Amino acid sequence: MEEPPGQVSADGVPLFPLPNCVLFPRVILPLQVFEPRYCSMVEELVTLPESRQILAVALLRPGHDDLYHTKTAPIFPVVCTGKVVRWERVDDGRYAILVLGLDRATVVAENRARPYRRVHLAPALPPARLGEKEEMELVNRVARVLCQAVREGLVEKSVIDQLTRPAADLSHLVDILSFHLIPSSDSCIKQRVLEEPDVRLRAEIVGQWLSEQINLLKRCRERPWPPPLSLN
Repeated sequence: MEEPPGQVSADGVPLFPLPNCVLFPRVILPLQVFEPRYCSMVEELVTLPESRQILAVALLRPGHDDLYHTKTAPIFPVVCTGKVVRWERVDDGRYAILVLGLDRATVVAENRARPYRRVHLAPALPPARLGEKEEMELVNRVARVLCQAVREGLVEKSVIDQLTRPAADLSHLVDILSFHLIPSSDSCIKQRVLEEPDVRLRAEIVGQWLSEQINLLKRCRERPWPPPLSLN
């Protein structure tokens, strides 16, 4: 039986629930850890062998505010596992860590015996393999939307070049764009990309979001400024 990603101990892996942040496979997430419960989590993690320095990053559901400081704050069940690839303890007790995204997974059970939550995970099903021609068509479709975003001034070409250069395949490209271009204010859109098992639909979600931002920018430019004076 395949071992779930990050399932490295009998009581699961640490859960790091965040309010506006979604981790994706093969991207690096920098985090400042300052809450005592999560500082304890990091302290325990970094004493383990490197292969076991795994945690699960989850997005908190809207309306979590009243429960944020409890161990029952609601999360989206699809998460991304990550490996702590670098860490530093700051003088005031905080930790600065870099987390490399590993795999999509689903929370199937929780362990709340410690100050922070730990979770048991089920691995996400691998996406259906695309033919070379279909994947290239989808990559080109995303590229056309990105070119339009550059022409309209939504994003700098140098930024797009930097983001797309390391992409190994369509899935990686879409995850990179979701992580870096979609803002934290649209974290639920990021979560949709994380949850979607079909890479074709992931690409569609990202392409649609970019198109909406381009159209919004165009509409803003078409409005006269300053606005005409009211005659009322």
